Amino acid sequence: MSYITTGLGKRKKQNIVLEFLGRMFFIIPGRPKFAQIEITNSCNLNCKMCPRNFLKVPFRHMDLAVYKKVVDRLDGVHTLTLTGWGEPFYYDKIFDCIKYAKKKGLKVKLTTNGVLLNDAKIDKIFESGLDEITFSIDHIRGDPDFGHPNKAALRNIEKIISIRRKKKALRPKVVLQSTMHARKSRNIFDVIRWGAKIGADRINLARLDLRFDPNLKRASEKEEQSIFRKSDRLGRKLGIRVDMVQYAVFDGFARWMYKITRKILHRFDTKCSKGYNYIYVNVDGIVTPCCFYPLMKMGDLKTQGLKEIWQGRKFKKFRKFMAPGCEKCDVMRVRYLE
Repeated sequence: MSYITTGLGKRKKQNIVLEFLGRMFFIIPGRPKFAQIEITNSCNLNCKMCPRNFLKVPFRHMDLAVYKKVVDRLDGVHTLTLTGWGEPFYYDKIFDCIKYAKKKGLKVKLTTNGVLLNDAKIDKIFESGLDEITFSIDHIRGDPDFGHPNKAALRNIEKIISIRRKKKALRPKVVLQSTMHARKSRNIFDVIRWGAKIGADRINLARLDLRFDPNLKRASEKEEQSIFRKSDRLGRKLGIRVDMVQYAVFDGFARWMYKITRKILHRFDTKCSKGYNYIYVNVDGIVTPCCFYPLMKMGDLKTQGLKEIWQGRKFKKFRKFMAPGCEKCDVMRVRYLE
């Protein structure tokens, strides 16, 4: 959903209602609004909760010429995320990618572990026009049980927010994202407090996916509900928004609408919300329906138009039946799968 604002005017409220109705009745738009491009699936880290090693894909970067061809064909797309199963700042052409997409009028976001940033790259982030940067931060105190070494990342996040404040700039928005691990609620509360203290814009909480490594331990459904309620209260107290797709997202009117309709919006989990207006593009320019299926070919943006792929037989079949394995995934579901 694309409207995340407070103080909404009449027109924007109408747009929100129309989008909510579209999702409720699964009226697929003519083209997707959101695209995610895997500019690289190589990474400088090897976090144990990351499923990238189980996806059986060769690790490499996207060719810049392929990237430009893909972006040229994203007609109707509003927001582009430049992150796949790799670290975007591991790709030496990342800033060329951001600038090219911005010239095409796209809102550009990415997710990073933040470790590879330095002063020069931080300056380039501001020069590039990047709209939003999400940092994967599972702990502040250096918890050795999960996540990644992030002292450098924490310093880099503080630098970005400090520079943004000095420049009186509105972007990039800074988001902190944490996964819900068993008995690790203290870490999440630490992230929220730290994020509020330094001036981050939002906190995202996400379920841990156990399909690829069942030995990982995630919060139970009861723990998850408790952690989010406490996190939401803490966020409101400290003045920072806390989102989790299973419970609440957005601000103001949109948040209120989402909380009371989220089960309907997710079609009571009979349809994955990603199939509504989102595509994933792998390093070869191949369009897939989800980041968890980087080899499931819906079409090829090097040779086909987006409308042809989006409205094609393969995508229609996926939306109707989903894929083997989807029934075991609750990353985007409201319902918790034991």
